[in-house]
Amino acid sequence: MALEVVPLGMSRPERLRFLRAGTGHYRGEPNHVPPLVSDLLRRTDPARNPFFRHAEVEHLVVVRDGRDLGRAAAVRNRLSEKARGDRAGWFGWFECEEDPEAARVLLDAVRRSLAARGCDSMLGPASYSTNDECGLLVEGFEGPPFLMMPWNPPWYEGLLLGAGLAPAEDLLAWHGVSAELTGLDRVARVVDRSRERHGWTLRPVRMGDFEADLERIREVYNRAWERNWGFVPMTGEEFRFAAEDMRRIVRPEMILLAEREGATLGFSLALPDFNQVLRRLGGSLLPLGWIKALWYARRIDEVRVLALGVVPEARSQGIEAGLYLETIRRSAALGFKGGECSWTLERNTAINRLLESLGARPYRRYRIFKGGIASEGTPGL
Repeated sequence: MALEVVPLGMSRPERLRFLRAGTGHYRGEPNHVPPLVSDLLRRTDPARNPFFRHAEVEHLVVVRDGRDLGRAAAVRNRLSEKARGDRAGWFGWFECEEDPEAARVLLDAVRRSLAARGCDSMLGPASYSTNDECGLLVEGFEGPPFLMMPWNPPWYEGLLLGAGLAPAEDLLAWHGVSAELTGLDRVARVVDRSRERHGWTLRPVRMGDFEADLERIREVYNRAWERNWGFVPMTGEEFRFAAEDMRRIVRPEMILLAEREGATLGFSLALPDFNQVLRRLGGSLLPLGWIKALWYARRIDEVRVLALGVVPEARSQGIEAGLYLETIRRSAALGFKGGECSWTLERNTAINRLLESLGARPYRRYRIFKGGIASEGTPGL
């Protein structure tokens, strides 16, 4: 029987079908971390996720002989178009069995879906945007991923290349063990001089004033990344939506704000690597998942630095280094042995050199792909 691509609606049963499609090969894979199905349903629900208020999304599954072989979402993001100044659409939530024909038919259907919405090219994977999980793992497959980072089989890259996509940008994940970081004393001296010269200070987030601090962080986030490749600004609703998940595992000491005379200049966000818990839950908190979660949460031994940014006018004042250094110190004081900083653009030489100076090493590479949609299978933008 020939392959066919089926567009799905947004009802709960259809979203469940979409989320399960093309994921059978993960069974028994030790590096795969099953996400909580309840969280995935929440993220894909237009009634709950404010992302859908500025985006058009179509969920697609590819089927042969009545069996779902893979899935992908076609996304037209109006905020992305405005920020980038183009009409590129995005694809995300990509999963597929090791079947090049199925992957090609699926991604050609994504092209058609985006073309029908006025897009002239496509980028991805991003689920649903670069503010969510994004990139395809192409190097560093050993070990499970950190919190909110993707993991996929090595052969996924061949599926995308075989479907006419080409590399667009590479993203790096950096790892460090606190006891092995060699550049801390030297960086600390530079940070101390910079702090004294420029008059900035650091403080942790105030949980009693969390909503106000959250808005301060969002404003810095949107300003700090506005010129970065692929950046999409976040609305206040989106930022609060993302924070809902994080509040369950946040350690206030690990969310830092840089200030000067009452103005917020930068921030950093680090969270315990809750994937160490999720990998033991099998995607569900029922029936005894909460008990397991509480038990294993106390044994998390690494953190992930999700985001760190400084407003343009305050750069080159030692704030970035100060945020990283203080995060390392605080995580060690809380008993964490180290962690991951992810992701950074490979082209961002300034931040990558800073991480190298601290003793971190790039150990995983993720890739964003690009493709034309004027004619099926034509790579390039």
